[in-house]
Amino acid sequence: WSDNEVKALISIWGESKIQEELDGAVRNKTIFVEIQKKLAEKGYKHDWQQCRAKIKNLKAQYRKVKDHNGETGRGRVSCKFYTELDNILGHRPASVPNILLDAGTGSSTEFQQTDDEP
Repeated sequence: WSDNEVKALISIWGESKIQEELDGAVRNKTIFVEIQKKLAEKGYKHDWQQCRAKIKNLKAQYRKVKDHNGETGRGRVSCKFYTELDNILGHRPASVPNILLDAGTGSSTEFQQTDDEP
């Protein structure tokens, strides 16, 4: 992947419509086919599996840097395309639990995510 291809991929993947589709998707093949088609319109030839794998690797690199920089006493590091990835992933939690456990009582509380959050 050239830098221009990766920037185009990140730009397409970062579109709010694509992000909304991915947020609700259990299976994401059709979304990555859509991404692949948009990438092809820009003249870049990669199949949907390559697009999905590239995004997965970029997200892993981003999270590794984010985790490293979140630890005290360690020098700051960065990765290529960090700014672009942070614009997309920076406001998102790494995971959202569906059930919260109370360590004191052992009881659980169902957690409902709403669209009202900023």
